[in-house]
Amino acid sequence: MEMDKFLGRWEVTGTENMEEMLKSFDMEEDKRKMYSNMKFLMEYKREGDEWEYTVDMPHGVTKTFKFRIGESYDSTTLDGRPILSCIKIDNGKFVEVHKDKENPQLNADMVREIVNGELVVTATVNGISSITRHKRL
Repeated sequence: MEMDKFLGRWEVTGTENMEEMLKSFDMEEDKRKMYSNMKFLMEYKREGDEWEYTVDMPHGVTKTFKFRIGESYDSTTLDGRPILSCIKIDNGKFVEVHKDKENPQLNADMVREIVNGELVVTATVNGISSITRHKRL
């Protein structure tokens, strides 16, 4: 399957414009700095048509998200806000729409793609984008 290129473990190697994007969430400065500098691990798995990705953050915090391509599902953001998410495939990329259930101004769009063997995640909120780069482990 074309999207199997995402399978496996990935580690953050750097971010661009993360703190500016997080400001659009009205996130407190100390949390913005923490998330901007956080080095976390992510793992993609697939069983049949069900996908799963797990984010392992520092201090033993782990979040797992399960989804099927093109189907909406209830979820939460990494900081615990309730959202409705849908992930589709477009030209070999995961294209995600996350709708905040309490504040539509915090809706987020994400594109995950493999570029030169690197996982590149572009997140956009209120027209402000950040990029997170990951290397395969």
